[in-house]
Amino acid sequence: MVSSQLIEFVGDYVDINYWKDIVLSLTERMTDTKAKRWTLGASVALICVGDLLYTISRPPKHMRHLPYVGFFPVFYHTIVKRRTNRDVYKILYEPMVRKHKLHARFDRAAWTVMVTDPALATQVLVKSGDRGAPKQDFSQENRNTLLFKMFGGSNILFDSGDNWRRHRRLANPAFHKSLPVAKFGQTVSDMFSLLDNDHDRSFSLNVENLIERWTLDIIGHVGFGFNFHAVADERSKYKVIYDKALDDAFNPLYLVFQILDTKLLALNPPRQRSFKNAQDFIDLIVQFVDERRQQVQKSIDGSIADTEKDLLTLMLEAEMRGEGSLTKEELVSDIIIFFVAGHDTSAASLSACLYFLAKHPEIQQKARDEANRILCPDGNASKDALPTLADIKSMVYITQVIKETLRIHPPVFNLVSNRCLKEDLVLDGYPLEKETFVNVGILEMHHHPDFWDMPEEFNPDRFAPDRPDAHNPAWMPFSDGTRQCIGLNLAMTEQVVLLSMLLRKYKVELPDNSIHRDQLIHLNTQLMRPKELDLNFTRLY
Repeated sequence: MVSSQLIEFVGDYVDINYWKDIVLSLTERMTDTKAKRWTLGASVALICVGDLLYTISRPPKHMRHLPYVGFFPVFYHTIVKRRTNRDVYKILYEPMVRKHKLHARFDRAAWTVMVTDPALATQVLVKSGDRGAPKQDFSQENRNTLLFKMFGGSNILFDSGDNWRRHRRLANPAFHKSLPVAKFGQTVSDMFSLLDNDHDRSFSLNVENLIERWTLDIIGHVGFGFNFHAVADERSKYKVIYDKALDDAFNPLYLVFQILDTKLLALNPPRQRSFKNAQDFIDLIVQFVDERRQQVQKSIDGSIADTEKDLLTLMLEAEMRGEGSLTKEELVSDIIIFFVAGHDTSAASLSACLYFLAKHPEIQQKARDEANRILCPDGNASKDALPTLADIKSMVYITQVIKETLRIHPPVFNLVSNRCLKEDLVLDGYPLEKETFVNVGILEMHHHPDFWDMPEEFNPDRFAPDRPDAHNPAWMPFSDGTRQCIGLNLAMTEQVVLLSMLLRKYKVELPDNSIHRDQLIHLNTQLMRPKELDLNFTRLY
C-alpha cells in the first residue's frame, strides 16, 4: 500500500524533465572536463533508467481507471523466475480474468488493454476491424530492434489499410490454391523411413524436436520449394541459422528492454553477432526469392497443379499475370512472416496434440480407428497410405482432436500484434481513448469456465458437429475477422495428414518418469512450446 502511494506521489508531483535541468545546471558549474563528462553520462543513464522504470511501472493516465496487472510482478515471474506463460496466467491473470472482462497490462513493450471476453473480442476484431482498430504501427516503436530486423517493414502481418490489402491481394489466392496434401504425406512417409532405420520396434524420442524439424521441412517446401533436410540432419546449416535467429529475436529480456537494441547495441558484441546471424537468414530468403523469380519469368509451369505449387511461386505467377505487385523487400518480408508463423505454431500444436493423445489412450485409439477406416477401406492396415484431400475432409474426429488441442493449448497466448484504436471506444462500460492499444487474451478465453464446460478437461467431443461448442466464438487460436490467420486451412490440413498417418504407424505413450505426467510443461518463450517432451513409440506395422 505504501509503495503504491509513493509511486502515485512520484508520478503526480515529480517531473523527470526537472531533474534533467538540475543535472545540466550542475555540470555547467564544473571546471574538470573529465569529471563533467562522467557526471553527465552517469546522470543521463540514471535518468533514462528511472524514466523507463516509471513509465512501465503502472498504466498511463488514460488507462488508470481500468483494472490492471502491474509490470513488476509480470517481470519477476517471467524474467527472474522464468515461469512459463501458462504459470504466469495461473498466478497473475486468472484471478483478474475471473472478475473482469478486460484489464490493462504491460505487453508487447507497451501498456495494453487485454480483452478476455469473446463478445468484446468480436467488437474489436470484427466490428471495429481494420478501420477502427488496425494493427499497431510496429515500425515506429521497434525500428532498431532485432525483432524489427526480422519481421519489420511492410508485410501482411503488420500493415493495415490499403498497404495490407496489396499484400492480401497476392497472398490470399496463393493460400487458397496451395494445399499440397501429396507433399505433406510424402514427407511424413520419408520421416517414417528414417525412424525405422534408426530405431527398433519400440523407442523413445523428443517429440517436440522431431516435429519442429518436420514442420521446418514442410514450410520450406510449401513456402518456397526448398528442402531444409532438418528431419535427416537436425544440425543442418540453414536450420541452425534459422533457430538462432528466432531465439534471439524473441529473447524476453530484449523484448521488454528494447533500449538494449536501440541504444546500447554497440556495447554488446554477442548481440551484434545475433544481428549478423539474422541478416544471414534474411539473405537466404532473398536468394530464394531471386532464384524463383528468374524461374517464373522464364515460363509458368502448367504441368504442376496449383495445389502442389509453393506459395512463393503462386504469388510470383499472379504478379506476372497483373493480379497485384509487391516490391522485392515486401515479398521477402511476407515470406519470412509465412515461414515463422507456419513453422513454430504448427510444431507447438502438433507436439501438444501427441502429448494429449499419449495421455488419453482411449482418444488415441478412436482417432486411429478413424484413420484406418478412411485410409484402408480394404481392411489392410499394415502399409503406409497417403491421404487425399477428400480423405482429410472425412477425418472429422481427428479434426476435433486438433481443435481441442488448439483450445487447451493455443500456440500463442494472445494476438501477435496489438490493435490501436483510431477512435474512442467503450468496452464493457469502460471508455477507451483513441490510440489505446488493445489485444485479445486467447489463452484466457480458452480456459474460462463461463465459455466452456470443464475447460481444463481434454475432450475432443465438445467440437462434434452436433455440439454447441462446434462453433463456440470463444475458440480463437487463429484470431477472427478480416485479419484472421491466412494459413488456417493449410495448418489444419498439415496437422490432419501427420496425425492420421502417424497414429496408424505408431502407438504413442507417456513415459512413467515424464516431467509432463501431471500437466504439459512449457518453455519460457513467446510460443507455448513443450519442454523436453519425450514420448514412447511402438511401431504397429
